[in-house]
Amino acid sequence: RFNLTGQELFSFTIKYGLDITKTFQFFITKLDSLDYEPPGLVATYTFTIVSRTAFINAGMLVSQAFEGTIDKIIEKIYEDYLGVKLRYKDECSGNYRCVVPNMNPMDAISWLEKRAIDANGVPIRVVNTLNNGTSLESFNTMFQRNSMEEFFINMNPTEKGSEQGAAYEIR
Repeated sequence: RFNLTGQELFSFTIKYGLDITKTFQFFITKLDSLDYEPPGLVATYTFTIVSRTAFINAGMLVSQAFEGTIDKIIEKIYEDYLGVKLRYKDECSGNYRCVVPNMNPMDAISWLEKRAIDANGVPIRVVNTLNNGTSLESFNTMFQRNSMEEFFINMNPTEKGSEQGAAYEIR
């Protein structure tokens, strides 16, 4: 039996094909249930996990004046308060002066994101994917690029193939 309190680091590695692995880290925020079947032999834990960014966000407040383009302000909040480097960033138009009044970093980013547009007036949004990280992209960028990820399920994996990660494929 594990004693979970709700702040443990949960780490797992996914294997893609035979040679690519990626490790992910989350925090356990809640133990939803603990079942024993048959009693005393097998324990099944169900818990809620959140990303490192969400975990840090919950205990952090931004109370600061900013000046510049919205993309630069969002990037600064991500880096300074959440420790996240944006993978890609489209530029926003216009310079702003704003005071973030004692908000969680993600609330501040969401507030700024509602005002973010590119030079053509196209909205810019924060995009976060498990494999490709966090970026700030205009709708034009999103719709003009090729698909970033495709997920295929192998409907008939062999037992050996499943052990080697061939039950699914992400491209």
